Amino acid sequence: MGYRIVKCSFWQIALGNVLILSVLMLLQVSVHPASQRLTVVVPHPKIKNIIFDLGGVLIHFYPHQLIKDLFKDEKDLPHNFLEVCVTSEWLDMDRGMLTPTQVAQKVADRFPEHLVLRFIDGIIDTLTLLPDGLKILHEAKKSGYHVYILSNMSEIGFNKLNKDPSFHDFISLFDGAIFSYQVQEIKPEPKIYQTLLKRYGLKPEESLFIDDLKENIIAAKNLGITGIICKQHHEVVQELQKLGVFTEGFVL
Repeated sequence: MGYRIVKCSFWQIALGNVLILSVLMLLQVSVHPASQRLTVVVPHPKIKNIIFDLGGVLIHFYPHQLIKDLFKDEKDLPHNFLEVCVTSEWLDMDRGMLTPTQVAQKVADRFPEHLVLRFIDGIIDTLTLLPDGLKILHEAKKSGYHVYILSNMSEIGFNKLNKDPSFHDFISLFDGAIFSYQVQEIKPEPKIYQTLLKRYGLKPEESLFIDDLKENIIAAKNLGITGIICKQHHEVVQELQKLGVFTEGFVL
């Protein structure tokens, strides 16, 4: 077999290099600092959308720890106080149907009213962004996925976050969001997932949901949405890598 030598002008070579660089930029090529290996980041062939819960995933929300910190010297605290978070009244607050004061009044026969109000205020005061969650969000954006919010959140919680200028920058990263109080629906009810899918034209089989509660992930899977439970953020990264959604080179 013979070979033919093709002569190229300087401008032909330069144009070729520009084309190669353009393709690499479209593929979001990056060099992992630890290995200095060239990594081509492309979206998963099936998954196109990553849906994020907020509390425990992107925003600080750990009520069990808050109870310990907030009421460590409180002698009147019921041993089952955490259960206030799963009462129908609390869930109706997330639906946008009750105010915190109304919730506290309605559960007063089970939980001291003043402690419930302190607890709600404490939750609102600790709503801050989680650095590791933000890294995962930014990597999803960088890798070409569409990103969405699906959150059980009361109006008072949203309004608190909305007063923080950094929250506006955070929200602007997303392609869409569903907050429970705005649609009077909550997870794990199927309807709120269907509302998200319908509003933004998403296909379940092309979507992945990250939430800190198992029941919410089960509900998503029942609708054909891939799910990952977020207990530790590094475990979420590992699952995303197993699925081929993130490259092995990504680390928190």
